[in-house]
Amino acid sequence: MLKSKITTQSAIVNLILPRGTRIENKWKILIVDHDLSTLSTLAGFLSDEPYDVFTAPDGIEGLDILRREKIDVAIAEMYLTGLDGLALLKCAKAEKIQTPILIMSGVASMELTEEILIAGAASVFDKPISKHRFLAKIERHKRRDNPAQAPRGSGRDAIPCEWQTDLESFLNTHYRNPDLNFGDLMRRFRFSRSHGCALFKAHLGMTFQKKLREIRVAQARRLIEASHLFMNEIADQCGFRSAKRLCEAFKKIHGMTPVTYRKKRYGNVVRDKKRTSA
Repeated sequence: MLKSKITTQSAIVNLILPRGTRIENKWKILIVDHDLSTLSTLAGFLSDEPYDVFTAPDGIEGLDILRREKIDVAIAEMYLTGLDGLALLKCAKAEKIQTPILIMSGVASMELTEEILIAGAASVFDKPISKHRFLAKIERHKRRDNPAQAPRGSGRDAIPCEWQTDLESFLNTHYRNPDLNFGDLMRRFRFSRSHGCALFKAHLGMTFQKKLREIRVAQARRLIEASHLFMNEIADQCGFRSAKRLCEAFKKIHGMTPVTYRKKRYGNVVRDKKRTSA
């Protein structure tokens, strides 16, 4: 059983297993924050999960735990005493500590978020955070005893896979909005435009506009194959301002118009004209 112990001096919550009773298949999670309420909340999120939870009130103690223990995932507040989140990342990198470190902050500018990611953070997220989202982040980043399974890079090429997952989720949710633009995306992920452009090129191999067009055309193709909707209706559902824009984008990817694609696929003519009254 996990038992909770509150130390008055440091005012933190420590969740520990009785000495000698550690279960080998449990994951070790470290939470570093000077705020007792945050530590209690996040540790509480993990209370029903198969984790050993370690806590620290500052970056110095957090780094010491990272050195002593094989921590699977660490979560650290950005504005810590002793060592802040950015300094903690740099120390962990210098000492070749392979633990994925997630940085949390109530307020972080695009420039600071970019700096944190370049320093090697696995993720940056806002406080407060819901239990579901917090557990999802832990599950996504945790690693087993072999750190080679989840190596952490550094520099601009060290973009976490979570970024790509969240990006695709964002685009798949908002592609229907014809006004969606690169600025919306950069505000959502708190990247500068220059860094965002570099990430798209390095990790997706295309620009934002090409990626968005690819998603919209894929959805349009799905509707063409699965329905008898008119092209203007498909265009509207997929974020294109007109059927003409849909046809242009579709042809760039598939080498033919969506009407021709539908004819070739079904072997018959599906009229795509305005409906007339019976």
